[in-house]
Amino acid sequence: MLFGVLLLASHSNELLKQIVIAPGSIAELGVPADCRADELEEEGLSLLECELMVSNVQIILASSPEWFRPLMFLLSVSGILFAALSISVGFSFVKIKV
Repeated sequence: MLFGVLLLASHSNELLKQIVIAPGSIAELGVPADCRADELEEEGLSLLECELMVSNVQIILASSPEWFRPLMFLLSVSGILFAALSISVGFSFVKIKV
């Protein structure tokens, strides 16, 4: 069950990444980072860290071919389904032994 939960978390994070970091977003258009001082202070970040996060998103978008995003989306969804199946099988084994 533990590995099923960890697998579910891992694939859920990857699915969220594929949904959030999408082609055509502001980061891909080359718009400079909007790092306001009050938000940086609230999050405990420096201006350099904020710009680094935006450049990381730009690198991810630039280095991914067209076929990569749909494939990762499909793999993440199937991984989530298999993880949920693994968790349910684990619960059924625990229920049988108790």
